Amino acid sequence: MIQPKYSYEKGYEYFVSSENGMEYFQTEEERDVYLKTEVLPSYEDSDGTWYSEVSDIIAGVITHITKECNRQVPIGSLDEDGYDEDGEWWEDQESYRCDFELQKI
Repeated sequence: MIQPKYSYEKGYEYFVSSENGMEYFQTEEERDVYLKTEVLPSYEDSDGTWYSEVSDIIAGVITHITKECNRQVPIGSLDEDGYDEDGEWWEDQESYRCDFELQKI
């Protein structure tokens, strides 16, 4: 029996996205077999047609992921107004800030 991962891990680039969420697989073949034997049949009514509530089932391969970049941390301690020693304002409980960029797998 094929066991998908429920969060992305390197080496699990093939996926199915359905009402069950995202499911990840190591190979295209595993993904396709799981889709045909587990996912698609779960959407069929007793007469072999799909339930009308089904909106999208998507299968694909991940080519990029997001990667954290430009990470900043407060300089020194914050004053009573939330400013660090560099004059940068920080939200309560904000320990860092960052941007994200696409990274090709």
